[in-house]
Amino acid sequence: QSRSSAASDVYKRQVQALLPEVRHGDAAWLRYAPLVFVMNAGSGSNEAQAVRDTITQVCENAGRPLEFVLIEEASELRARAAEAAARAHERDGVLVAVGGDGTINVVAGAALAADVPLGVIPQGTFNFFGRNLGISIELDEALQTLLDPCLRSMHLGQVGELNASGRQVFLVSASLGFYPQIIQDREYWKQQLGRKKIVALWSGLMTLLGEHRTLRLRLRGADGRTEAVKTSTLLVSDNALQMANLGLPEAQAIEEGQLVGLVVRSTSRWQLLALALRGALKRLTDDDRLERFAFDRLEVAVRRPAPGFRFKVAVDGEITEYASPMVFEVSPQPLQVLVPWPDAIAAETREARAAMAQEPAVAMPGAVSYTHLRAHET
Repeated sequence: QSRSSAASDVYKRQVQALLPEVRHGDAAWLRYAPLVFVMNAGSGSNEAQAVRDTITQVCENAGRPLEFVLIEEASELRARAAEAAARAHERDGVLVAVGGDGTINVVAGAALAADVPLGVIPQGTFNFFGRNLGISIELDEALQTLLDPCLRSMHLGQVGELNASGRQVFLVSASLGFYPQIIQDREYWKQQLGRKKIVALWSGLMTLLGEHRTLRLRLRGADGRTEAVKTSTLLVSDNALQMANLGLPEAQAIEEGQLVGLVVRSTSRWQLLALALRGALKRLTDDDRLERFAFDRLEVAVRRPAPGFRFKVAVDGEITEYASPMVFEVSPQPLQVLVPWPDAIAAETREARAAMAQEPAVAMPGAVSYTHLRAHET
């Protein structure tokens, strides 16, 4: 559903007339760049149509060229996002993801591969990525960020099989253990009861109280040290707001470009529930059931794997599988993201950043990016 070519011609004339300004500020050209929106078609959904109508009206009123790439089926999202990214690159435009963290993950990966800036319209349940950047969940305010943005360069997390080419990016977290089961159960109950936060929280509680498989892992850091751990889950976060919401000072390490690993030592359902409650109260800092460390690269292998064993991994809320060994690492190439000006950042993000500034710095030894984990042998 491309806008007219006349709009593109207007855009080119605007840019030519404003070349001094474009050269003066890195983000200035973004105020005139075409916007390529990737979003769910929402066939038969009045809400999805209303979102498209609002986007169209606001952009056309601002004189901005735009087009939509609509996703009819979830299975076509990755291919269609790549097409949209190529289109944005061809037009010197911005690729915009409209949806929750799972949709934004795929579109961000396409933007990174095509080397185009990413814009975000948060439309999901938790919206950790957009909230972390201070982007409003209100549609009109998020659109204003696209029309008059700052440009932020940020490194993403990547996960994949150690001996295979290609990595999948993650914007919030990638985890293995019981958390992927929480995601699967949550999606089941959302289909039954609706996509509401209370449904997600109730589903998570029920999963925590169920049976959990214990993982026996071998972790290898960038410095070459190897540690054996026994855990119910390993979570790797690339989202400072997620860590700040748990009251963990490692949020600052993420702001500085590292990833943060959390290893849950407890396997008892009641201890896991107690740990979850402490997390809700932001009291995890001194809990010895949780190992925390910042790193740039971490290899993960299962000890004594069964034939055909594969890790089930939750990547920004979507489930995938990888063979052992796996690797988590910081992306070598940064992603350019459109974010609000400082005075327009959402209040929640300002409060989280203020709290991070008050936390003591995370101790990182010299050139070693993987801090020591106590070994838990079987």
